[in-house]
Amino acid sequence: MGRPREALAVMSEVLAARARFPEAQHHRIALAAGEGWRSAQILAEKLVSDGGSLRELATASGYGRDAAGWTRQSDDLTGPDWWRAAVTLLHGARASTQPVTEAQIRAVLDLTQGVAEREAARLMMEERAAKLWRMDISDILNRLLDTERLPTAYADHAAILLAARFLLHDETQMAEAQRQLRNPDLLCPARLATLVEYLRRFSEDLPGLLNDAQAALHRAEGARAELQLRVAALALSIGETGAARAALALGAVPKSSLHRYLKVAAFTGDLASPRLEALAAAAPDDLGFAQRVADPALTVAVVGNGVLAADLPPGAIDSHDIVIRINDFLLGDAWGERVDYHVTVMQGQVGFGQQHLSRVRFGTLLRNGDLAYRSRDWGPTLQMLELGHPVGILPSAQERALSREIGTEPSTGLAILTAILALRGTMRGLSVFGMPMLMGADDDRRAQGDICHQRHFWQREAGHLRKMMG
Repeated sequence: MGRPREALAVMSEVLAARARFPEAQHHRIALAAGEGWRSAQILAEKLVSDGGSLRELATASGYGRDAAGWTRQSDDLTGPDWWRAAVTLLHGARASTQPVTEAQIRAVLDLTQGVAEREAARLMMEERAAKLWRMDISDILNRLLDTERLPTAYADHAAILLAARFLLHDETQMAEAQRQLRNPDLLCPARLATLVEYLRRFSEDLPGLLNDAQAALHRAEGARAELQLRVAALALSIGETGAARAALALGAVPKSSLHRYLKVAAFTGDLASPRLEALAAAAPDDLGFAQRVADPALTVAVVGNGVLAADLPPGAIDSHDIVIRINDFLLGDAWGERVDYHVTVMQGQVGFGQQHLSRVRFGTLLRNGDLAYRSRDWGPTLQMLELGHPVGILPSAQERALSREIGTEPSTGLAILTAILALRGTMRGLSVFGMPMLMGADDDRRAQGDICHQRHFWQREAGHLRKMMG
């Protein structure tokens, strides 16, 4: 039975029971729906027709998000009127550089019946806009969210409607995010929390941001535990322990939420396990990475998972003194067999769940030390530590500046290369394999001229790497 078909069977089982999605079933559905977005469409249609809650609709919007995705979407226009109108609009948006107008978006929303359908339509358009990187659609949805306050019962889903542009960095987006955070009429804690996190990662004035975040926290209405944690994480990132303590004192924070913020949990003495202490430390464990790669006498290979050069001789990768591989890395044939360091930003199935993890010599490095200030499921990390697999954090002192230059978070490959250059002071002795996009070429999955892929600006990254290499 195909994976999408299995997903539908699980969905039907849950819907028949008219129950919420238990965690185990949620995970099973997400896995099963991974090959296509059609399951999500059918589920959303059922939930709307059955009067499903916005929580379930929000869950449905995520299925297949990073799998088959928008590019494989068929022309099937079955479903509610708003669904057909939105699919037609977004198909056109994908093929056109013309801006989408507010009138077009409102025409889709006007076809909805009731608040559940209306929010489902906005969720669908926002998720597809993110996939297409259509900032004009995101801008309109943001304005609608500013002017049309959501019912309190749906407030915790408002963050899903945030614009794709808040994954980007430039002065215009920063100013817009700051304006929204300071807006006295914006009371939704989920949306405020997302703005605080975005600005924390890119802002150059973190003390000023903390003042704005504290004001937002005090005016927010409804459940605000996530906002408390975001403000506390921001405060801890600049050493303001008193502000962190004050934010956490404003209301009870569930342990399950607290454990997702490693630095905050360490600050409160509430880590899920003592095994996580080394990752939450002021100078987190890097498993000897800095000491080893800083030696310019050692050769280093950084190996991605893209297409290898056709003329790559056998043993070319393994002949290096240190071999670094990324995420769900490949071994065998021209890829070689050695793995000294494994670097990943994916703490779930990809990265930790791949078959060659036991072959890693020194251990796995989480790509960004900033992760300890973000909301993350540290369960897979803890499981690896309990199994005896070393896990550390890649030194990344340059990543904030690099993100500002690139315009969004850099790829794992560029982050590794930047960290190595900062440690070695030279690119000599450093080789790059399996990263054609970063080297300024196409691969078999996408074209180098694409605006982006998976939230990366490859042309900008390739240009930055050329400067690094002199």
